[in-house]
Amino acid sequence: MFAVGAALKPLRADEGALLVPLLGKETALLAADGESVHTWNCELPCGGGARVLPDGALLRLAQGQREPTFRSTLVRGGVCEILERDGAVRWRFSNSVTAHIASGDILALPNGHVLTTVLEWHSKSEAEGKGRDPDLLNDRGFYTPGVMEIEIIGKDRGRVVWQWSMWDHLFQKRHPSLPNYSFPGDLKGSFNIQLLAKKLGPNWLAPVSLDYEPELDLVALGLDGIAWPILIDHSTTSEEAATVAGGNRGRGGAALIDPDLDGDSDGAQHAARALRWARRGNELELHWLETSQDRCWL
Repeated sequence: MFAVGAALKPLRADEGALLVPLLGKETALLAADGESVHTWNCELPCGGGARVLPDGALLRLAQGQREPTFRSTLVRGGVCEILERDGAVRWRFSNSVTAHIASGDILALPNGHVLTTVLEWHSKSEAEGKGRDPDLLNDRGFYTPGVMEIEIIGKDRGRVVWQWSMWDHLFQKRHPSLPNYSFPGDLKGSFNIQLLAKKLGPNWLAPVSLDYEPELDLVALGLDGIAWPILIDHSTTSEEAATVAGGNRGRGGAALIDPDLDGDSDGAQHAARALRWARRGNELELHWLETSQDRCWL
């Protein structure tokens, strides 16, 4: 069952959904018929996505302490945690520092690691140097999305073993003297930093959903502001993911489906949510909900 709603996280067709009240402390597992199967009473408020692990524990993003770079905005998250069925903490890792915060969605990988989306902070001058229009910026800086793979260590530690950052894959059309200038064409697999050209302040393309396909070793990333998922090659190293070379597909961290987005977009809040890989015969398909304000499309 795919359930539509800002706080519903769909599971497999026979499992129903997770009901995750925004900033609430309860997370409910619903059966396919909508009946509550189990409820976790959590110590920390919800901070983003949640998944039920194969052993019945709950993996979630929780609201934690935010650094000043994220405190003055509506950014949620900061804590990755696993809770037992009775709510006891199996693992709790604070993934919030000046430069980034875990925010958006989270999932468990087959190797036992955790994959989470993050927001990365950049100063106003850094964003200007990349080609963002200064009139769209303020002193709170500029956020770009990323993905981190975290190895679980003990009960309260984690180690980042792989990461991808959109910051490494931006281009601009404003000025030939600035980095990554491309006009009139787009750079293959890169993102125009002038996308959502009427969106002011630090908030830009916030991560909202995440999925992973182990057979293809692909990460699918849904962003608030883009109507379809971004595909990223997970077979790269972190160093290769910052370039356009390496990995099984030879493109490094470049988007495998070219965004081809208009930098003069009016900022409509499209997003690819509820990402889910599915097999149809011998083919794998990626399904998602495309939402825009109060509308959605399957």
